[in-house]
Amino acid sequence: MSPLVVLTRPRGRNESLAACLRGRGMPVLELPALEIQSLPVDAAQFPMPQDYDLVVFVSANAAALYLQQLSRFAAASWPPDVLAATVGQASAKPLLDAGLLREDGLVHPPLQAPQDSETLWSMLRAAGRRFEKVLIVRGESGREWLGEQFERTGAVVRRYAVYSRRPAMWPSDQQAALLAALESGRPMIGLFTSSEGIEAFNENLASLGGLEFWRNARFVVIHERIASRLQSLLGTVLDAKSRPMVKVCLPEDKAIFQALIALASL
Repeated sequence: MSPLVVLTRPRGRNESLAACLRGRGMPVLELPALEIQSLPVDAAQFPMPQDYDLVVFVSANAAALYLQQLSRFAAASWPPDVLAATVGQASAKPLLDAGLLREDGLVHPPLQAPQDSETLWSMLRAAGRRFEKVLIVRGESGREWLGEQFERTGAVVRRYAVYSRRPAMWPSDQQAALLAALESGRPMIGLFTSSEGIEAFNENLASLGGLEFWRNARFVVIHERIASRLQSLLGTVLDAKSRPMVKVCLPEDKAIFQALIALASL
């Protein structure tokens, strides 16, 4: 019996990967862990890029939603002397697709490097450029580490939230599909792309009485930090002898697809 692949990325992020998996004969259940909601803003609150030396985007959602706001309040252009940066290649895609930035005006970790704040910070420090005013575009909550590093150098940092993340509400048919798979004892593979997603997914499982999922599944995650959070959670619900496999891969669909296929073959 083929494992059921449970995709937990926000709605709109799973379709292409799900189609590839189904094309390989893999059953897929889409259960978004988090719902992304854009936050309201008015012109007086909006931070213009030309007021900063550096604008950092922590996710693809942050980049896409900021560009939407920018197009509402200003001409669709980017100041040539303002550097943009993202914590990964996926977060850079909305900026490049918009055609507002040249490649040399955007800094992000290469795909084979860890896609995180630490790698980006190392790259910016190695470039030797000093930043006095930094804008970090993000969700309502998130890691403070990168902003703190800039502040230690004397930079003035503004953290600007463009979206909120809330635990997603699963439709009744998706809930029923998950519970049926658990009752049948079918093996599963879960994909998690954020620590917040793990927390929200676990809340939904608990409300459904579906915590057996953690025992039935193996997992693919996109960063060691997410793997650590998942292992911590598994330690609270499972004994050490029954800990499932957790595989870390790069945060792009091709690598995720290959990791899921590899786990399914074990």
